[in-house]
Amino acid sequence: MLIYIVMALFSILFFYLDQNVKRRYIIIRNKKFNCISICGFIAIIIPSVVAGLRDYSVGVDTSGYGKIVFRMALHNNFRDFYNSSNIFVKNVEPIYRIIVYIITELTSNIFWQFFIIEFIIVYFVYKALYDKKYACFGMFIFYCLFFCFSLNLMRQTITMAILLYGFRYIKERKIIKYILVVAISSLITTSALIGIFVYPLFFICGTDTVNKYGKKNNFFSKHRKMVDILILGVTFLVFVFTPKLIEILSIIKSSYGYQLDNISTDFNISYAALLMMLILEFPFFIYYRKANKKGAIFNFYTLVFIMATILWQTVSISQESYRVSLYLWFYIILAIPDLMKVINKKALLAVYYSTAGMAYFFLMFVYYNINSTVPYVLR
Repeated sequence: MLIYIVMALFSILFFYLDQNVKRRYIIIRNKKFNCISICGFIAIIIPSVVAGLRDYSVGVDTSGYGKIVFRMALHNNFRDFYNSSNIFVKNVEPIYRIIVYIITELTSNIFWQFFIIEFIIVYFVYKALYDKKYACFGMFIFYCLFFCFSLNLMRQTITMAILLYGFRYIKERKIIKYILVVAISSLITTSALIGIFVYPLFFICGTDTVNKYGKKNNFFSKHRKMVDILILGVTFLVFVFTPKLIEILSIIKSSYGYQLDNISTDFNISYAALLMMLILEFPFFIYYRKANKKGAIFNFYTLVFIMATILWQTVSISQESYRVSLYLWFYIILAIPDLMKVINKKALLAVYYSTAGMAYFFLMFVYYNINSTVPYVLR
């Protein structure tokens, strides 16, 4: 447990240094692109080393597809590996197989597989935050809420990080680029296709358009409350019909059959997750009106967090179905720095979220040990 805290502190320190050095740019076709400094790369390397050195017992999937797919790639040529009938290889998507195979061509040390996976994750999370004033605080939220997930749900966390970076294309209305981001992500893990729904969701509940008289002329803006209630109603229906959806998905992809075989008929609320998610969402409720005057994006944030809270409770139906909610919950990494920017009580928010983030980490990952990442053991 202590290693996670020390890792986060040193990594955030180097992210802070990166944020405060003179920005460097590269120019491609007359466009400026920010470059991460050496401090930024050190900040990314620190958690990557921690991920690379972990024992197979740290994270359920580490000893599952994490280890087995690597070994299959190491001992087979590309064609035999890619077309293997091994259940772990069959159940991982094409780009992930290719990444693993390339790594095994360069080294036989599995450290580098886990290192590279974590490097990709942290890189894209930081790039998503890079231009934000409170980027370091966003990284703190990532380490408290999601780092331990990345040691288990490796493929999904890669895609969540890439989709988080791709969120800029939604705000810029660059639909082709965003669809390309989702398509690439879905070839790492199929569940990333949920990202395609974020695009219309953002424009339904996260944007306002006004006419020349300053009045809202967007149907969704005019009927904001009704639209938001309908969206939450649809989310609740998804929750109710989760067993049926899993049944349909198990036909499309055989790996969902495991969830189908283990559906529970008893509903038990996950009180720990519900409590911690509501605590983290609370400032968005308190400052809802004030924040929305600064931009309708805060309506989007608030709505997706409520949706994530509802969908997390599907864990009582199927043990792994809550993972869908993480795609929405991941936006809190962007949302909290954005909220701190528009609210005057920044120090109060910083203290609140520092406390809440640490409480989330200790309750979810230390006490309940979801994803089996505590204690941390060196390989």
